[in-house]
Amino acid sequence: MKRLLMLLLLFLLLTAITAAAGEKTQDNTWLGTSGLSNPDAPPDKDAPWSGSYVYFGTYDGTPIKFRVLAKDSSAYTSDKALFLDSDESLFIDCFDNTEPYSGSWKNSDIRAVLNGSFLDGFDAPEQNAIALSSGDGGRSWPEDSPEARTYGTPVDVNDRVFLLDVSDVTNEAYGYAPDRGWNIWVIPKYTVPNHVKGGMFNYWWLRSSAVGDPGCVGDINCGGLLNLIGAEYYMGVAPALNIDQEAILFSTSVGTGTDEFKLTLIDDDLVISVPDDEKVTALETAVTIPYVISGANAGEATRVSVLMLDKKYTPGNTNDARILCYSALGSAPDAGGTFLIPEGYDLNGWGADYFVYILAENISEAFETDYAGAPVPVNVPEC
Repeated sequence: MKRLLMLLLLFLLLTAITAAAGEKTQDNTWLGTSGLSNPDAPPDKDAPWSGSYVYFGTYDGTPIKFRVLAKDSSAYTSDKALFLDSDESLFIDCFDNTEPYSGSWKNSDIRAVLNGSFLDGFDAPEQNAIALSSGDGGRSWPEDSPEARTYGTPVDVNDRVFLLDVSDVTNEAYGYAPDRGWNIWVIPKYTVPNHVKGGMFNYWWLRSSAVGDPGCVGDINCGGLLNLIGAEYYMGVAPALNIDQEAILFSTSVGTGTDEFKLTLIDDDLVISVPDDEKVTALETAVTIPYVISGANAGEATRVSVLMLDKKYTPGNTNDARILCYSALGSAPDAGGTFLIPEGYDLNGWGADYFVYILAENISEAFETDYAGAPVPVNVPEC
């Protein structure tokens, strides 16, 4: 009993230290993208964009804040993906700088930058998690509509990073009003706040081409109105991308009561295991798990965590498992740690009513992506 009390005190102390440090806990972390929300459909054109935000990658050393357009999108990918759109224009560039100027996304200078040097601001696991997006987004305009007459059909992509199309930025499912900000007889007529972005420049490029004018491209102006402008002009660039859901282990709230999150991505070079010559043991509901960390990024581990789920872990959380317990198990060096099975559960339910895993994590600063090895299942302990 004395040993159990000591283990309990140690567990409570570790929990208090973790909370005080503002680190990841069960209260601010969700499995996969389950902590995120899809955007609210704007009730009218005057409503601001409303939804979850994710910090992912950096530009010029600053974490990039993205709008979550869909947490489980298949618009541009065959597998489920987290569809993100930059909350601001990050830099200014021309769509094409070679005469005769072209509004072709395929040959755009911006396309080359976004899929080239722009990716230098993303860590290797972040780059690996960015899915190849293809197709036109699956949405088109009615024949002979004002949009079809002005922008034609949505423009195909085959890129990891791209620009939104008119069909994307007028999609209510993405939190954008279908209202173009036009009046057929008077242009411009009004503003559309949910199309508005700040950043380096409050006019920002779309990838939509102009019907009948190969030198013009779609853009959004400072009032959120859809517009057309010459490809040689310098406008704001707001990148969009998709993240493979299977690469996402956690979504963690940044701060208290916010809609802002960061991700934990799977790092295949951060591996944890229970040594073959050691055993998992239990004293009532206090479970001690020995572990060893390996892999090319073993030295990057900052914490070992225990994860208890109501269902088996699946990459991308395809079975909608819920977290029953998630907490620090120990520090990074090879050793072991103890956790308490939550109240209402006992050892008899291990592997049936709940499933226990350990993982090595590399926890970064508040707005930076975290990394973790894939969760490793823990066998029923010996009493």
